[in-house]
Amino acid sequence: MDNALKYYEDALKIDRDIGYKQGEAANLVNIANVHFDKSDLGTAQKYYEDALKIDRDIGYKQGEATNLGNIGNIHFNRGDIDTALEYYEDTLKIDRDIGYKQGEATNLVNISNVHFRKEDLGTAQKYYEDALDIDRDIGHRKGVAITLPHIVVACKNGRSKKEAKLFDYSCSEEATELWNALRELKERRKK
Repeated sequence: MDNALKYYEDALKIDRDIGYKQGEAANLVNIANVHFDKSDLGTAQKYYEDALKIDRDIGYKQGEATNLGNIGNIHFNRGDIDTALEYYEDTLKIDRDIGYKQGEATNLVNISNVHFRKEDLGTAQKYYEDALDIDRDIGHRKGVAITLPHIVVACKNGRSKKEAKLFDYSCSEEATELWNALRELKERRKK
C-alpha cells in the first residue's frame, strides 16, 4: 500500500502542476482509499472532503456523489449511522438526478445497510430489493452478486424460516453462478 500511496501522491503533484482539477480530485480519492484501507479514517475523510470540494467547484456531479458516499462510509464505520444515512441520501439524490444507475444501486445498498444496522429489517429489505432490480436492469452482475446475500440475511432475520429458506435457495443459485462468472473473468484478466 505504501508504494501505491507514493504513486498516487506523485500523480497528485503532476495534476496540481498542470492544473488538472478532475485528476487532482481522483488522486485525492485514491490517497483517501489507501488511508481508509489502513483504517486511518480521519486522514481518509480529510482527503475525501478535499476531493469533494474540487468536484463541487468544477461541477463534476458523479465525483461529488462518490465522495459524499465515501464520507458516508467513514461515518458508517465509526458507528455514526444517522450521519452516514444523511450522506447516502444526498448521494442517492445526485445519482438519480444525473441518471447514474450503478451509483443509485450502490447507495440503495448503503441505505439498506444503515436500516439493517438499526434493525429496521423491512425497510432494509425493500432498499436491497430496489438495488437488486436496478443492478439486474442494467446488467451489473457484480452488483447483483453483492446484493443477493444481503437480501438473504435480511430475509432470515425478518421473515418466517420457511420463506427465508425458499428465498435463500433461489438467491444462492444465482449468486453462486454470478460469483463463479466473476472469478473466471478475473482469472482470464490475469493471463
